[in-house]
Amino acid sequence: MFRRPPRSTLLPYTTLFRSGTNAASAAISTALTYSTNPAEIVLDLLTDGLNIDDSNIDVGTFWTAKQQCSTLYNDWQVNLAVIQQANIQSIISDVLATCRGQIVHTANKWKLKIDSKLQGTVSTLTDDDFIKNSLNISMRGNKEIANKIIFKYINPTDEWLSAQVVKEDSALQTFDGQTLEKTLDAKGVTNSTQAGELAEIALNAMRYTENSSGYRVKQTPLVLSFATTVKNAHLEVGDLVTINSDLLDRNREFIILSVETDQSGLIQITSREYAETHYKDSSGNYII
Repeated sequence: MFRRPPRSTLLPYTTLFRSGTNAASAAISTALTYSTNPAEIVLDLLTDGLNIDDSNIDVGTFWTAKQQCSTLYNDWQVNLAVIQQANIQSIISDVLATCRGQIVHTANKWKLKIDSKLQGTVSTLTDDDFIKNSLNISMRGNKEIANKIIFKYINPTDEWLSAQVVKEDSALQTFDGQTLEKTLDAKGVTNSTQAGELAEIALNAMRYTENSSGYRVKQTPLVLSFATTVKNAHLEVGDLVTINSDLLDRNREFIILSVETDQSGLIQITSREYAETHYKDSSGNYII
């Protein structure tokens, strides 16, 4: 599929060329080229698939995501064949699933964010930032969350049939007293290494957090929700914030999952505890 795709029954993913040597200088070009980079493909789907004007795209975020997928994340790729009648939004979701990405619309701009171990905090919030009695902290029980991830992908060396990798922690299963499976299916992943990395990060993000010394502990991440004022209107989905509250035993980092503004103008935010261990294996080495 070129930037102006021909009419056909089956469209292989290709995308437009991205220029620039860094996020600040990156620009959208009309030149055509083939790409398996998830960031480039999402950009093409937004501009040509959904007809979003280039001026409404935060190009720098797509450039950064492109670099993360191609270098930081061991060359994460997406390979898909798409039926012409397929829904563009569902295709975008399929592409994002190959790189733990998400699309954010803020300040009239579309951004692409990749769940990254290199994220920096954008703000530190204290109890003064929370509307009175709005702060809620919860944590799902261990026996409610999977301790075994089955990640399905496509194996091109086996006639493009479905294959799977499994990531599990026997110590977790003993701790839980049972094995709980969750199946993830990323249609655009055709590499067992990428599938394994995505599966392991998914398991870690559901089942582990860190203690005050930075060591992994078998504890599901905290979920924190609160209401705040327009003072924090700059916060958006995917941002990493530090929470300094009397309700916590120490300063902790949280990644924002949702931001909504109610009729009164208050901003409702839901976030999940963030930990470096989500991107490490059991030996403490970075997966990506």
